[in-house]
Amino acid sequence: MSTPEESVSAWLTGLRQQPGSVNALCSAERALAVVVEDGLEKSLGEALDKWVDQTDVDWIEQVSGEAEEHRQRLGLERNYPQLVRLYGRTTTVLPCTAIQVRVGGVPGPVETTMLWSERGQANSDPVALAISLAEFYPTIDVVPGDRPEVFHPGPLDRYHPERFATFHPGVRSMYSAARADGGRMAKGEFLQEELQRLQRTIIEDMNPLVMELPHDRMADMPRLGSAPAGQAGSLGAHLLMWVAAGRQIYDLPPELVQRFRQTDVDDVPLSLLKYPYDSMYLYWGPQPDLELEPGWLVDGAYVQSGVEGVLQMLVTAAPTDPSESAWWPVKGEPYYFQGFERDTLGMDVGTAVDTVLASELADLRQRAAAKGMDVDTLIHDAVASGDIDPTQVPLHVEDVSSRTAGQEIERLTRRHATYVAALKLVINGLCYLTAYPDDSAPEYPAGAPEHLIKATSSTDFKTAKSARGRLAELGYLPVHLCGRELMSQPHPNGGDHHVRAHWRRGHWRRQPYGEGRALRKLIWVMPMVVGATAEGEPLGHLYLVS
Repeated sequence: MSTPEESVSAWLTGLRQQPGSVNALCSAERALAVVVEDGLEKSLGEALDKWVDQTDVDWIEQVSGEAEEHRQRLGLERNYPQLVRLYGRTTTVLPCTAIQVRVGGVPGPVETTMLWSERGQANSDPVALAISLAEFYPTIDVVPGDRPEVFHPGPLDRYHPERFATFHPGVRSMYSAARADGGRMAKGEFLQEELQRLQRTIIEDMNPLVMELPHDRMADMPRLGSAPAGQAGSLGAHLLMWVAAGRQIYDLPPELVQRFRQTDVDDVPLSLLKYPYDSMYLYWGPQPDLELEPGWLVDGAYVQSGVEGVLQMLVTAAPTDPSESAWWPVKGEPYYFQGFERDTLGMDVGTAVDTVLASELADLRQRAAAKGMDVDTLIHDAVASGDIDPTQVPLHVEDVSSRTAGQEIERLTRRHATYVAALKLVINGLCYLTAYPDDSAPEYPAGAPEHLIKATSSTDFKTAKSARGRLAELGYLPVHLCGRELMSQPHPNGGDHHVRAHWRRGHWRRQPYGEGRALRKLIWVMPMVVGATAEGEPLGHLYLVS
């Protein structure tokens, strides 16, 4: 006769072969006695405990209670059903890979439940845990395998355009339209229906994602309303402009960025800048001392110059915790936008930045001081005139535009130094591309399949096109790698004779050239690490010339 442990183990093995809803499996709890001889029920119960960790049971009980308390605090009359979902490799004895407590619906082909809380690294066998919980939780779901990933990161997600598309997958459906519009979107010319489609796509991406974010973490988060969707819409528009211009990325290496941080650009006229594409993305990587919002570091910028007389820069940020990107429907995604128009494009960088910022602050102060609209009265009048169905009227609507403007003033003031430093990184990058347009070359990043890269150079058009398409499907784009000439030049550092090293700041010189030396081009007088030598002589500058 088999022992209780052997009987339970064999019984669980049989249950593992039954995929689908665990409700059927849980009914076996009431039939434990039939798998072995009479009189062993208690022993079997104890044997089942071998596969169940009490800490998992306690956690489920705790968070289920918290979900119910939250429902009561909100005053929800409906008693939303709770679902316990267990993920695990059910074909062998291994612990659950994830345990979820969900509320609001029932499992099925279309997810109708909302994630309340989740626990990873559990210790219980999923089938045994489900059976032990069956008496207390009417709906339990065992899903064979690991918890599916909500997102599938790509190999180039360090670049904002690719990262944004990963967390807003629906936006990719608009890529073909952006590429086929003859460059209209690259110039910022969107049709009304295109903007509406973009916003619908953002909302369609948002709704299922919200269902998969742990709502127990949301309880204490500020309610931002439609702001995250609006932010995503703005970022999405810049992304489509970038797609329409050919998906151009310029990667600036750390050595180059380090020197940009030590190079002054205030005196550079904006009118001297040249742009290789109507829209492009400059990437310099997360800067530890440039934080747009807590946990979000400045890492690059979209530059749009397709509209005559307008220069737009949108500075992006990367989260220090990559999982934070998934929270965009609740927290939003920070960015900084700055536009220069005809009245400022003739100025030098320092004056233009100060002028635009001062104008923006003045506008915000005016909006903050303005009295908000009495929306309730407007709605009441509309109901009285029959323009609005009274059954569709909210109890109260408040105009928060003045409050929002005040918050924006506080944010602009608080982050002013970060914004200016980020914009100057953008300008330095543009100066570099203007002065040294040949010092970059498009390459497929490391990790891209070599045979496909080789095929992109095929003299057969179809072969090359197919290879480029396959690389794009795998998430690889050619990226302009900058700074080749910089990396090849010697950088004197004073050897072992430094007494006190420091940076000597660089700048961009307007070099006369052409007939009568009437034209001007930019020459970079690079910053250098210098210090006193044994003879007290400082080290010289390095000039990088085109």
